Amino acid sequence: MKLFSRKRSVANTNETKDYNNDDLKRNVQVTAHKETLEELTSSSRLNVNPHTGLNADDAKQRLETHGMNMLTPPKQTPTWIKFLKELSGFFSLLLWGGALLCFIGYSIDGSEDHLFLGIVLVVVVVVTGIFSFVQNSKSESLMNSFKSMLPPKVKVLRDGTTDEVISTRIVPGDVVFVEAGDLIPADIRVLECSDSFQVDNAALTGESEPQKRSSVCTHDDPLETQNLCFFGTLAPEGSCKAIVIETGDRTVMGRVAALAMSTKKEQTPINKEIHHFILIISGIALFLGLTFFLLNIGIGTPFIENLVFMIGIIVANVPEGLLATVTVCLTLTAKRMHAKKVLVKNLEGVETLGSTSCICSDKTGTLTMNVMTVAQVVYGDAKTFITEDAPSSFTGGKKTYDTTNVCFQKLLRCAALCNVATFTEGSKWRYKDDGDGETKEIDEFGNPIPVPFKGVVTQGDGSVIETSNWKSVGNASECAMIKLVQSESSMPCDEYDIDSIRSSYPVKYTIPFNSKNKYQVHVHENSSSGKHIVLMKGAPERIIDRCTHAVIGGKIVELDEAERANITRQQEALSANGLRCLGFAEKELDSNVYNNQYKYAAESDEFYSCNFPIGDAPSEVIMDSHDKTQNPKSTGGLVFLGMFALIDPPRPAVPGAVKRCQTAGIKVIMVTGDHPVTAQAIAFKCGILWSKTRGDMIKDNLKFGRTFGSADYENPNDAEAIVVAGSELSPQMKESDWDFILNHRAIVFARTSPQQKLIIVENCQRLGHIVAVTGDGVNDSPAIKKADIGIAMGISGSEVSKQAADMILLDDNFASIVNGVEEGRLIFDNLK
Repeated sequence: MKLFSRKRSVANTNETKDYNNDDLKRNVQVTAHKETLEELTSSSRLNVNPHTGLNADDAKQRLETHGMNMLTPPKQTPTWIKFLKELSGFFSLLLWGGALLCFIGYSIDGSEDHLFLGIVLVVVVVVTGIFSFVQNSKSESLMNSFKSMLPPKVKVLRDGTTDEVISTRIVPGDVVFVEAGDLIPADIRVLECSDSFQVDNAALTGESEPQKRSSVCTHDDPLETQNLCFFGTLAPEGSCKAIVIETGDRTVMGRVAALAMSTKKEQTPINKEIHHFILIISGIALFLGLTFFLLNIGIGTPFIENLVFMIGIIVANVPEGLLATVTVCLTLTAKRMHAKKVLVKNLEGVETLGSTSCICSDKTGTLTMNVMTVAQVVYGDAKTFITEDAPSSFTGGKKTYDTTNVCFQKLLRCAALCNVATFTEGSKWRYKDDGDGETKEIDEFGNPIPVPFKGVVTQGDGSVIETSNWKSVGNASECAMIKLVQSESSMPCDEYDIDSIRSSYPVKYTIPFNSKNKYQVHVHENSSSGKHIVLMKGAPERIIDRCTHAVIGGKIVELDEAERANITRQQEALSANGLRCLGFAEKELDSNVYNNQYKYAAESDEFYSCNFPIGDAPSEVIMDSHDKTQNPKSTGGLVFLGMFALIDPPRPAVPGAVKRCQTAGIKVIMVTGDHPVTAQAIAFKCGILWSKTRGDMIKDNLKFGRTFGSADYENPNDAEAIVVAGSELSPQMKESDWDFILNHRAIVFARTSPQQKLIIVENCQRLGHIVAVTGDGVNDSPAIKKADIGIAMGISGSEVSKQAADMILLDDNFASIVNGVEEGRLIFDNLK
């Protein structure tokens, strides 16, 4: 739904790499994802046979034309010039002038007082200049931090053979191969891929989950379509064959890097105050000096004596101790903040944080924990399916489900077995280094000492969050499931854990999740009974359609239409609240047919469907294109068990911290790359939103047929809250449009690009706000650098965001910012 009629404007990245700052602020537009394979490969720019790749001569020529596949570093200012700039700031020039006058006075009257004062002024300027030089030299390291996003070598198809090529030497038109765990070496168009191929776009878009990729164009927006992958992102699962469409500076990440480097830092409030103060003091000093100089001329004072007197008056008014005083105060405050898990990189940022009137915060990893968590559970109670809370910050730590419920127990079993995520063995036990490597610690009885599954972490503000001590490996959603299952085990880890459950139910057959079916199937054997069980997990609507029965009241009963409608309503309510739902089902098989001698198969030479029950609807097609028929065994209905609703929940201390900010007059705005529905749900939980949004009012008016003037009409212009999608923003938006958005009391920007985050910060500053920006990804770096004070995450933050920031939250806790604001306001009052 569009809140404004204005369309987003974009610029083409395929023509030149010499962008000006306005070009860099525009969202990217490429057409490679919308072209057919023939159009793409036959274009004059790529011109490649996707089956044989480029030949060596073409690759060499294109390397000369397009340059190395690396980000061009900015022009470097010589170190000595940087140092001289630190010695020639406005305040420093005032002190240099005072020192020069002292030396002139000494040369005139030989007074040692003038000499000593001149030396002191020089020492103050040089020492503070050295300190500032060390603190403020960041531009080189910012660009260097982008280098870690490039893999060392890439598998490339050239001259019909596959070889490994140094990643900096790949060119547009190269056909490359990406496997699980690889960094994407350039901007690429997917030609073919495994069904499980995904990319983690968190660094670029802020999305908390890996995104599915395929060879099909699914969206006009290049950042949304499934057939493009971008330089610097990660492929956690699957593999693909792709063609390189852009390299180096022309990549999307290259534009972000250029934007971060070209963004100029705002002058800090304390710097402005000192500059203004020095102008006043200088004016007073010169006025007094010249006034007395002229008066003394009038009364006939000898010229040399008069000149020395004038110099004395001017130098006496130079605040030579101010720079040292400010530096010491800021340093002491920075030390106190470090004890509260806040690392200060730019000392002036301490005071800036105290002056902050607006915080633009990223969501994933900043306001939230950046860990997928089961927040709510749907299962059958005595009469019907109900939604209950699982313990998480999303539900206020409440746990309302009944662990003795038969349906809930079956649901946990299905979640544990129809799942390939695991806990690493090394994280379950305490280890010690005995000099020959790490070995398990042994207690007094000779038994290994286990690590408790649950642990706590103390944040910088003193709050405590519960966490898992065991490290999970696998898909984020599946990891969340095994954590919930494990948390309900009260037994010691060496007697009962996920691995023990799985050993009691050995796997017999699996069908991996794929985007076509949207489900995952496992067949397991119950070791105690010998019976085989089909377990299924997937999209709730797909799972429900395959079920004929459900577990209600501890028994398997027929799943009627009323109960189907009830389950669907609960799923829609959960999805509308920003949670991702997964459905679960099972089917206990007849041991006379399905036993250890039975050969399970997803298809065969005769049948295109499974030879065991998975709830397929009977097909009207007698034979498919390969002359295969449906196996009647696959149509056996399943038993519905329930649903898990997952989300990346807010950090426990965040709602309180947001409230304290608002009480202190600081506006907190969420700026995220995630979807609007998810962003809105988290914003309500964090307290950033607290009333009906403009968009919700428009929807409800349309839904219930309300018209302007009717008694129940909700006027969207009266809304205090607004959620704005990135598709509604552009650099050409009128200031009045921005003012309309930013004048709302509660604001969420969702699905925003790095360029849009920067523009949001600029408009907040235009309205007079002192803006702090928090973030952890590469996509946040331009906005972090543009902000009056940029704040990066120390644990989950990328090196790029840390280098661009003025402060780093060592515990990734948004609440630590509040402590910084309090310290900053205190030092501001003290310096005043």
